[in-house]
Amino acid sequence: MQIESIEQTRRELLAWGAKARSGLDHVGYPSENPIRRFINVGYPEESNRAPEISDEWFLEIDNAVTKLGCRYEKEKTALVMRYVMMMSVKQISEHFECGTNKANSILRSAEVWIDARLFE
Repeated sequence: MQIESIEQTRRELLAWGAKARSGLDHVGYPSENPIRRFINVGYPEESNRAPEISDEWFLEIDNAVTKLGCRYEKEKTALVMRYVMMMSVKQISEHFECGTNKANSILRSAEVWIDARLFE
């Protein structure tokens, strides 16, 4: 699989997050709250219909996220908050007690790290 841009990586992360929320108890992420499905918290409309991904690709992404967390815990936390818990950048900044620019920078660094890890 060849990724052409960071936007494609973000779509893959959206699919990973959707699958993580789908009730896979063995992966350790919280299941999706049914009410959250009806609340848009900073995602474009198309993210509500995240593409399906295979179990193997889900595990590849999840492994990359785990490896990210071994070195950069804050970046992993930001990815999980954004893509699994569907939190906005503002909510992430409040969690880290920093400005939205700093939170956005942390999130973007994590996305680029995942992109490089998956498609090296």
